[in-house]
Amino acid sequence: MKEHPQTNRRSAPSPRWGAAVIAAALLLPMAAAAQPRPAEVGLQVEKPAGDGKMFSQGSGVLIGDGMVLTAAHVIAVNPQDPKVTVYIDNRRVDGLVAYSGQADHLDLALIKVDPMALPPTRRGLESVSPCSRNPGPAQPFVVAWMGKTSQETTLLRADPPKDGADHGRYSTMLAAGHPKGASGGGVFDPQQGCLAGIMVADGVFGTEIVGVPHEVTVFLPASDIASFLAKYRRQPR
Repeated sequence: MKEHPQTNRRSAPSPRWGAAVIAAALLLPMAAAAQPRPAEVGLQVEKPAGDGKMFSQGSGVLIGDGMVLTAAHVIAVNPQDPKVTVYIDNRRVDGLVAYSGQADHLDLALIKVDPMALPPTRRGLESVSPCSRNPGPAQPFVVAWMGKTSQETTLLRADPPKDGADHGRYSTMLAAGHPKGASGGGVFDPQQGCLAGIMVADGVFGTEIVGVPHEVTVFLPASDIASFLAKYRRQPR
């Protein structure tokens, strides 16, 4: 997490990599019909560091029922204070950290907002569901981060790198880096509209690996999101 000076106005996104936020389905089963477009559910997240000066900034996904899915490290700063700010359609919406996967070493978290505080065009959207399958190599996706969208693909190769480092599965890496504030952004299947992943980290590979770009973005796949949401639903209220 990189800290930013805290002001009364939302600061512009920084040029490299930082924290971010994104989506999943809480009450509906997998593969719900007529899921919202990524641009309709992508948003920005900020959490004050508690010193009146700094804050963590990332992205998130509005998944339905007033819940926002993001990366846990985006909201990890100042854990004694659950207050979070969400920005969507240039509107500031107050929220609270509802659940974090950090205790299970899973970089996912949920933020609860008042659905009636959202812009009117965002209140009646269908819930976003995790995809029924994890992504594969060279698969196209629509990525929603920092209030905008881009078209990207996962890496071509599915075998692990040969440099001795554990970089995870190539099928859960996008073949591009992202600027600060992208963590927590959503990775969406462009045909089904389901949520395929949440971005959690920026990575750099050695140029000796043939066919692998220098910068990549790691995301947690749909199966991790579905397990995280299922565990949240089992929590006592």
